[in-house]
Amino acid sequence: MKHPSYSKATTVQKAFRILELLGERQPARPSELIQQMKLSRSNLYRLLTTLQEMGYVEKTADSKYHLSFKMFMLGNTVSSNHLLSDIAHPYMAQLAEIS
Repeated sequence: MKHPSYSKATTVQKAFRILELLGERQPARPSELIQQMKLSRSNLYRLLTTLQEMGYVEKTADSKYHLSFKMFMLGNTVSSNHLLSDIAHPYMAQLAEIS
């Protein structure tokens, strides 16, 4: 059965890009994120407010944002569901064939 082609959810892409940028350089000021992402101020604040209300980012006293512990907990569920050896096996087999 062929699935219909869906367009990308750009708001979701923007939200994840914010999370990625915060992961790279936290804490970050909104002005830094606006500059990096080329978003309007209102769009960025709407996304940050949503992520903050959901518990994925936190705002510091000096108005900088950083990833929350909830984000850490979410990331840790990946390792508990996938063994590193299972993930690495196809890559290791490929390397073994090359050498």
